[in-house]
Amino acid sequence: MKRCEKDLERVIELFIETLRNYFVARGKMIRSLMEVAGQDKVRIELPALFWYFPKDKDKVFKRFMDLYRYLRGETEGRIIIYGEVVELKEDHIVISRSLINKIMGGIGGKR
Repeated sequence: MKRCEKDLERVIELFIETLRNYFVARGKMIRSLMEVAGQDKVRIELPALFWYFPKDKDKVFKRFMDLYRYLRGETEGRIIIYGEVVELKEDHIVISRSLINKIMGGIGGKR
């Protein structure tokens, strides 16, 4: 499935929306645990994100894993969101506490 750069931007936006939906439900707990453990980054297993994918917003990707595989392949496993790197691994992502805060706070401006 070949897409243009504009389409890649849309895919990244869907990924961010998935993360935002996840962090609305789980973010407070994750941030608290990270703070107690002194962690700057957290690993999130992909199945945890399945339920938070806005599948009704895209005609091409019906499942989160379809979007994720495409995104990972097009970006060599790393994307920049709000100026911070998110590592896209085979079965998980690695995201920083500061990026979680930005996503949850709706701040960050331009990706």
